[in-house]
Amino acid sequence: ATIEHSTPWPSLNNTISVMFATNVPLLGDLFNPMITLTGLVDTQTPSGEIWVTMSDGTTDSVLNASWDSANGVVQFRSPVDTTPGDNYTLTFDLVNKRCQQDSPSV
Repeated sequence: ATIEHSTPWPSLNNTISVMFATNVPLLGDLFNPMITLTGLVDTQTPSGEIWVTMSDGTTDSVLNASWDSANGVVQFRSPVDTTPGDNYTLTFDLVNKRCQQDSPSV
């Protein structure tokens, strides 16, 4: 997986993009799998629900995700069945911390 962001500047909306591929199918209808991203600490975005877009390059699915600000965790259920080896992109917005910081390991 790779992760990128749209801006390093303090206090600005920052679009986070996560690109990944699965090695097994995530069967949304059968197992309702949970996707969890961790290590997204030190933002100004309050805990609650945020919008996440999941794309396979052809189709976008927009869904509500749970955001835990204190622990830097985004969680949501896969809205689609995934195909092993195919690339998927997740995008969502967080607000950067008020002061400059180094990128965390995620």
